[in-house]
Amino acid sequence: MRIKEKIKNILLWSQKYTKTDMLYVARGGSWLLASQLVNFIANVVLTIALANLLPPQTYGLYRYVLSIVVILAIPCLSGMNSAVLRAASKDENDSFLPALKTKIKWGTLGGLASLLVGLYYFSQGNSTLTFCFLISACFIPLMNPFGLYESFLAGKKRFDLQSLYGIVNQAVSAGLMILVLFLTRNIFLVILAYFVSWTGLYLIFTVITIKKWKLKAQNPDEETLAFGKHLSLLDVLSTINSQIDKVIMWHFLGAGPVAIYSIIMNVPDKIKDLLKTIGSLAFPKLSSRSMEELKKSVPQKTLMLFLLAIPVMLVYILAAPWLYKTFFPKYASFVIYSQVYALIFLTFPRLLFGTSLTAQKQTRSLYIASFILGPTYIVLLLILTPIFGIWGAISAFLAIEAMNFMTNYLQFKRMK
Repeated sequence: MRIKEKIKNILLWSQKYTKTDMLYVARGGSWLLASQLVNFIANVVLTIALANLLPPQTYGLYRYVLSIVVILAIPCLSGMNSAVLRAASKDENDSFLPALKTKIKWGTLGGLASLLVGLYYFSQGNSTLTFCFLISACFIPLMNPFGLYESFLAGKKRFDLQSLYGIVNQAVSAGLMILVLFLTRNIFLVILAYFVSWTGLYLIFTVITIKKWKLKAQNPDEETLAFGKHLSLLDVLSTINSQIDKVIMWHFLGAGPVAIYSIIMNVPDKIKDLLKTIGSLAFPKLSSRSMEELKKSVPQKTLMLFLLAIPVMLVYILAAPWLYKTFFPKYASFVIYSQVYALIFLTFPRLLFGTSLTAQKQTRSLYIASFILGPTYIVLLLILTPIFGIWGAISAFLAIEAMNFMTNYLQFKRMK
């Protein structure tokens, strides 16, 4: 007890300098950090298995398929997650089930689109991609929607349950896929294991969440559903942008470069996901704060995040040669790509500006940022990737991240 009391006193003392509720951060952050650490380890171990057990061409195909699937899942209304999180933080629980049904209903369009993509590749005589997209067509309408419970739990500040369920999801999914990889190199079974594990576990935890909170579909908040659709529309370009680099690279450069590009991005992206825990913690708090409070506190906290990002970036750049030589020997000669890509850590602190805009329902500002920067990124990729290859894709990504930082900052300053 004395140790706990000392820790509590230290956290209370630190609040004078961080201007943050450090007890809240410690309670929620410890759970989210544990979940993200398991997520990080599971993903890195899975990537190591995929990179070493599959030929680069096959691994590149696997990454291409998952990138297309993310784009095809756009009709699942990913923005509904943030809307449900915001509603749950205000104890508006009746929107969960209507939001879930809406996501599933619209998600069937994604399943149909996957079926059409499969038929396209069938007409081209590519049986491998045909079967891959036929498999994904069965799961797209369900996998993303069933993950909605995570946003509900985050809104309720039940980071313990959210993290515990996330740990189970990551461990079981990665374990099943690695087992399939060791038993067979069959790409269809690997992809099937991915969809079955995630969809099945999401369904189980959705049912548990509905029963625990006795959620019903009575008197849904139409404003929440409408806001979720607005955010989903905003997410269209950001979702495309998150995967379009691999799609463009596949068509201009082939499967091998896609594999290299995916591997060099993997570890920095997973570290960035760890840091994004801060955004998950911040959203419920930012939703309940006034704009005046946010304009005073968020810039200061953004500066603190920037000071955190610099040493993280430097440590990764120094450690990267050893990491790739040890765990990704096939790709060790490409480590310089990953070291340059690590500059993305410098743009990570913008997340508080973007989170504030979403939390305060600054729909117009979000639309402006999305519909200007989204097409710009695609144009940069189409110009730079065919000319400079992987270097072109990395340059386009770093450029758009810097633009995102400045745009989020300017929109935050103008927030009314």
